[in-house]
Amino acid sequence: MPASVARFLQSQRRLSAALRGAFAGASALVALAGCSPRETSPKAESTEAPKPRQAIRLQMDWYPQAEHGGFYQALAKGFYAESGLDVEILPGGPGAFIAQKLATGRVDVAIGRSDDVFTAVEQGLPLVIIGVFMQRDPLCLLLHEDDPVRDFPDLDGRAVMAHPGAAWVRHVEVRHGISINLVPMNYGLARFLADPSFIQQGYVTNEAFVARRAGARVRTLLIAESGNESLRVITTHRAFLRENLPTLRTFVAQSRRGWDDFMHGDPTPAKTLIRARNEQLDDEIFAHALGAMRTLRLVDGDPARGEAPGRMSRARLQRQLDQLRELKLLRPDFVLEDAVSFSAQPDENGPAPSSKSGPGAGWRLTRCRRSCITRRMIIDTHLHLYPAEVARDPVAWATPRGEAWWSQCVAPPDRPSLQGWATVDELLRHMDEAGVDRAILQGWYWRNQATADEQNSWYATWIGAHPDRLAAFAAVATPDAATRESTRRRLDAGFIGLGELFPQIHGVSFESDGWNALMALAAEYRVPVTLHVSDPVASPPGPAPRATPLEDYRDLARRFPQQPFILAHWGGGLPFHELNGRVARDLRNVYYDTAASPLLYDKAIYRRVCDLIGSERILWGTDYPLLTRPRRSRTPGLALDLEEVRAAGLSEVETTAILGGNAARLLGWA
Repeated sequence: MPASVARFLQSQRRLSAALRGAFAGASALVALAGCSPRETSPKAESTEAPKPRQAIRLQMDWYPQAEHGGFYQALAKGFYAESGLDVEILPGGPGAFIAQKLATGRVDVAIGRSDDVFTAVEQGLPLVIIGVFMQRDPLCLLLHEDDPVRDFPDLDGRAVMAHPGAAWVRHVEVRHGISINLVPMNYGLARFLADPSFIQQGYVTNEAFVARRAGARVRTLLIAESGNESLRVITTHRAFLRENLPTLRTFVAQSRRGWDDFMHGDPTPAKTLIRARNEQLDDEIFAHALGAMRTLRLVDGDPARGEAPGRMSRARLQRQLDQLRELKLLRPDFVLEDAVSFSAQPDENGPAPSSKSGPGAGWRLTRCRRSCITRRMIIDTHLHLYPAEVARDPVAWATPRGEAWWSQCVAPPDRPSLQGWATVDELLRHMDEAGVDRAILQGWYWRNQATADEQNSWYATWIGAHPDRLAAFAAVATPDAATRESTRRRLDAGFIGLGELFPQIHGVSFESDGWNALMALAAEYRVPVTLHVSDPVASPPGPAPRATPLEDYRDLARRFPQQPFILAHWGGGLPFHELNGRVARDLRNVYYDTAASPLLYDKAIYRRVCDLIGSERILWGTDYPLLTRPRRSRTPGLALDLEEVRAAGLSEVETTAILGGNAARLLGWA
């Protein structure tokens, strides 16, 4: 092999070597998982003084090359700078130790393969995917033209040089029922060039061209064509994301802009900067890599599959997570939110709605026009509404229906009622006055399914008349077979969840066959379930029974780890138990709504719970038209509840997430 080619091969060893090596030692880094990144300097409060640019240290996986072009384009053309960012791109290479640098805060952001991030998180590193820059990974197998291997099943029994522990190897073996004799990577092409029967891992954008230029007749098999769902992603430390979300949202947006300009405009600015930082990269290699990225649509993706430049699809990431779980590379209860956050996506609070994707992802969208969805939408996730004839005499309405417990709640005989009443028109007026975009009508936990069906009929009428403003969860009483079929019809008609459920009042156990069947229905339709939970100490007076043992909800979440649950009324105080790490792990699929919060807790609970679990699983709900401030107001409204959240000492990011961003992501409205 010519010396020049050998030198070039040494300089072009790719990401897989560096990144796989970095993540392979992740288990030794679990002790570093709590280390936070460096603190950012405080933002200037004065709007008159120029604001300093926010520094971002971006770690590459290899030496500068065309496969990094979008980031260098954004740097060279000033996209980062004009948006207030001071981005430093750090080259990678052998021994870059990317995962370690992220875990210990020596860098702020890095790039890599999505499967490597998933497995690193499984091993305890506090990393999180926040963006995508390649829809298809360029990883491939290099074969000589005359090799009899034409497809992945033909690899059975063949020797292949690849990275030990690579997820794609296990995926190919399991999917095609074959066994590959793995030869550890030595990161060179010498053996491949010398042996016509040799097969090795490489990159279609790089090694394939280098081998051809060295005289070999080469074919490739893209690993992506085996069904492997890996993407090329942008990753950060969870603490850095929590503390710098607006900065990271800007960074992801400008990086996406850079990639679009690099792929579809003049790539010269990036090329000039890359060549200045990697003198061994020649024009031919650069041109080949850029051409391969365009021809194979590595960045743009396949529109027929719903892919687009920079698109971060929850369904796509969920498919990879499912693959890795099936391969037993992730534990069974690993969920997407363990390793992925959509909060830094610049154009939305998450991916476009998708189906059958995973907990909290792609849930059924009611008949709302996409034009009604905005990033800063305010959503009240917990209301109960009744028609005028019910409000006129609730006891008279409830008695023949056998709903004595409900009537005692809304019209107690021994004390003033906290129940307010409002018509649909009044609700919409209060929403307009407070600036609330959408409201979710929750069912009541009726004793009789006939009453639940009656309420569901009201709700169907109201959401049909106001599809851009109102959505509904289906009321469910005893979860028997007939009830499930009735509930299925409501879900088919556009209801977006089940709740508010309180099975204890019916003597139904979370472990009963009927309950398990109801959870199977929720999983089939990919809808969340809202559960009533009472704080055993702080709940206001009311009729018995009302016991909701918190350990029951923990066990429920643990038994259905893919099912998102919304625990009403701050989960009866359950968030505070997440100080225990085992409890926190079991409750990752649990959201907490704030319904009736002023009756239960001081507004400081918002700050306290955010500090304990973060803001991502808190959903704003009011329990409208309940009179949650009876000493201040005896009429229903929403403005005071909004005022409380905004005065709770939260950051703008936290407030936006709680007031609507989290619900929009959960329900697929963003």
